[in-house]
Amino acid sequence: MSDRALPKQQHSGLTPRRFYEAYVQTTDDWYPNWEGNTVCVSVVLLNPPGIRISIWGADDDGMERDSTTITVAEAIEFVKSMPVPITKEWLESVGFVRG
Repeated sequence: MSDRALPKQQHSGLTPRRFYEAYVQTTDDWYPNWEGNTVCVSVVLLNPPGIRISIWGADDDGMERDSTTITVAEAIEFVKSMPVPITKEWLESVGFVRG
């Protein structure tokens, strides 16, 4: 897994703030996948308050899960504990839906 913590961004209006992004190996086709057969996993703080964990291929195929009960740190720890390679079947089993 390739990951990087992103700097905090200024909050402006309804723009979500991305706090974490990683490229994680997958065995599924995300139409298309990112380089190296990966998907982009991110943790975003939403406005109104909430956290979104999203997994996206390189175009328009993705899955998301929103929460109002976890912190950014808890969401990042969840992302780091995801199985590798990540699969759509596993994501659906833990509550992710098509984005």
